[in-house]
Amino acid sequence: MEAAGRGFDLILDCAGQFSTCHPRFGFVELTRSGVQFYEKCEHPVYVADSGIVKRIETCLGTGEGYVRALAQLGYDFESGDSLDSGADGAGKKFVVFGSGKVGQGIVLQLLRSGASVHVVTDCSRGSNPFLDANDVPVTDCNDLDAVASLVRGADFVVTATGVKGALDRPQVVDALLASGAVLANMGVEDEYGPGVPASRVLAEKKPLNFILEEPTHLKYIDASLALHAALGELLLREVSDREGPMDPPSELEQRILSMTMQDGLIGAEIAEMMGW
Repeated sequence: MEAAGRGFDLILDCAGQFSTCHPRFGFVELTRSGVQFYEKCEHPVYVADSGIVKRIETCLGTGEGYVRALAQLGYDFESGDSLDSGADGAGKKFVVFGSGKVGQGIVLQLLRSGASVHVVTDCSRGSNPFLDANDVPVTDCNDLDAVASLVRGADFVVTATGVKGALDRPQVVDALLASGAVLANMGVEDEYGPGVPASRVLAEKKPLNFILEEPTHLKYIDASLALHAALGELLLREVSDREGPMDPPSELEQRILSMTMQDGLIGAEIAEMMGW
């Protein structure tokens, strides 16, 4: 359409698919993975994923999708095969790689189900208030001996670092291959690396929740899509001369967050996620 001289007023994008276009008022990008395409953009770009509202989908929705996908594969923790019913009486041991929004959501769901959870993350980035508040033990990803030991003793391992090949270190790969743990990936990229065959990981290393007919329940997505649309409306109403990525205005996010908590189905879950 641009080549034919018919341009766009506004683009609501996802994953930067239309970042080379030139809309009159600007863009709204839905995902974190799309931001890289807009770093040098000459138009205003609101990033829905930069604020609090998107955490509902990424944290709560993705975490719930991981547990639901395990249930679909026969690890039905809702009916009989409880996470706290290991053969030796101890809880099922989960090792979660990554402590961002997706990792935190997985941890939250697992703790709610009674699992024993240990997180591997980059401790050089400082403490994580969410993990601290929930007394989740943490191991530095650069302490390879400790990481390998955790993996060998795990019942389940799940990756949520957002980094391609994050686990691709010889000691960790050897431990993964020797382990009897159920391996899964919840990141967009292959976080295990080429040393771990796709056949060794559930869903051939694809994000596990995408084996589900509904990878993320709509109740966790509604607020993100409302924000996506509202940011587009804001660009049309308040023309901006700024360039490149911008965070959503906090007052707009608070309005959507308040509405979701008061009138939606997941108010209690959001309060737990926020630590309220």
